[in-house]
Amino acid sequence: MASIPDFSVRDLKLQEITKLAHENWELPDIKLPSLVPVAKAFRANIARVRFLMLLPTSIAGGMALTQRVNDIAEFEVTGSVVQDESSIASNVAVKITKRRSEILGAHNAATLARMGQSDWDEKAGEFHFAAAKSLDGLTETPIGAYGFLDILVAHTTGTWTAIETMLGDLWEAALNAHPDVLSSLKGNATRTNSSSKGAFDQSNAKLELKSIPLSLVEKHRFDLRSSMGSIFRQQRRFEFTRLSSIREAYASAFSEKFGRIDKALGNKALDELSAVRNVMVHRAGFADPEYMGKLRRLDIPKSELGKPVLLDGENVSKLIRNAIGTSKDLMIAVEDWITRY
Repeated sequence: MASIPDFSVRDLKLQEITKLAHENWELPDIKLPSLVPVAKAFRANIARVRFLMLLPTSIAGGMALTQRVNDIAEFEVTGSVVQDESSIASNVAVKITKRRSEILGAHNAATLARMGQSDWDEKAGEFHFAAAKSLDGLTETPIGAYGFLDILVAHTTGTWTAIETMLGDLWEAALNAHPDVLSSLKGNATRTNSSSKGAFDQSNAKLELKSIPLSLVEKHRFDLRSSMGSIFRQQRRFEFTRLSSIREAYASAFSEKFGRIDKALGNKALDELSAVRNVMVHRAGFADPEYMGKLRRLDIPKSELGKPVLLDGENVSKLIRNAIGTSKDLMIAVEDWITRY
């Protein structure tokens, strides 16, 4: 078994994650055909994160239900519930198992029948919140607590991956849909990014267009007009794995009527989730000088230099909730921009 690092047991506030998973995230219902695949992928990626949030309570709740039903079945068959199940005769155990399956089958059928009804969300929430309380005991030991900490990290990294992917896909789709203005890349690249090294050189963009490999032209069936975003992205003019470069890409493309887009992209919620994701992935969760510098201007989990960044259900929920909110704003703003202009 892998060794567990030195870990101080603390309240991980796991019920906050359950609460977040049951909130109405209201992901945007994008209508523009060119952006629908982007929204669909984003929705699917976020759904994976939400299902992962509910996995521990689904397991705990399911196990509790199964044990409860097994006790009922045992009582119905034998008239009692013994402490040592190994003392039950094999032929009796078969009858108990059969009865348990019947009860669980009826319960599952009734549950499925309630799906879609007005009280479904409330009932599902009650199930998961009750299960979340039963998990508190597991976080009171280093092994259990450390395991749940890894799940919190997964929520953070999974959400950032979904957002980062959407940001690149949305930019590409926008340029493909509206090349006349956006593909000229004549906006000020430093507009929303104070750390940018300089404005985008439009002459370089024109040069790159003249030097597009024939293989790329053939790939897009010689229709460059509706493929400008894809071509620029494949040429790696901007790095969509860095938030600073993502902001440069949008600022360069959206050179007019960009207020709502800039507001969404400039929201510190993106910086905050990105900072926590980076320290978890690149620094094993230990605060480095870069993270400590960001602590002074961002609302991110506290730590000390060289010490673990203390995640819990409360601060992770806040990071995710805020970042999802500004991501929705950006998607809606880009769709409105393309529709209006």
